[in-house]
Amino acid sequence: MSHQTAEDARRELIAQLGDGFGGDLYDLEQEYINLRIVWRFYRSFFATNSERVELLNKASGLYFYMIEQLKFEAVLLGICRLTDPVETGRGAGIKLNLTVRRLEQYLDGGFVDEWSEMITQLDANINFARDWRNRKIAHSSYDLQKGQVKLEGASREKVEAAFDAIEEIFRFVRRQFLDSEMIFEPILTFEDEVRVLEKLFDGLEVERANQEALEQALSEGNFDDFERLRSKPNWLTERP
Repeated sequence: MSHQTAEDARRELIAQLGDGFGGDLYDLEQEYINLRIVWRFYRSFFATNSERVELLNKASGLYFYMIEQLKFEAVLLGICRLTDPVETGRGAGIKLNLTVRRLEQYLDGGFVDEWSEMITQLDANINFARDWRNRKIAHSSYDLQKGQVKLEGASREKVEAAFDAIEEIFRFVRRQFLDSEMIFEPILTFEDEVRVLEKLFDGLEVERANQEALEQALSEGNFDDFERLRSKPNWLTERP
């Protein structure tokens, strides 16, 4: 069975839809899949079960708290990038954005009602992400910082609803122009997020065993073993 490379997939879409349409669709779908990978790691670490959260807290509670916040906000930014207006700025400073809204220009005036309905649903499901982007992540709202206003609530359920609305646009385009469907749930290799969790679990088990060995060496006055067990390479322990 032959394996289709990313470049093969891009060329195939361009051959079917043309350079602009096919290239834009491919790039947008790939950006979305990459965003889904970030979301999958987030869910696996922080939204699967309490035991995993406990494992992360044991490894480094502060560090993984920061990772949780950063990953969640990165996903909100990704949602905004995929759904931004086609153009931003004014006059000479106007800039083009690669966004799902850009696909409308390739509909050639068709499917007006269907597209309008999908965009209305999209906007309803991404407003929370835009609020976070505009007033908290990309900018620091004075009123928000002073507690005079609140952000629109953000939740994992809202992220999933936003993803559904984005995927509906991709599915619609593929059905109408390619007569095909696509699975957007990322398929990763063996070195996925579960592998990371396994390594953390194994590391904490080794740390526990080392601590027991340290205590035994100290109680027995075996200071050579004690120093050997507690030593770490400088490249590991150096702090900036």
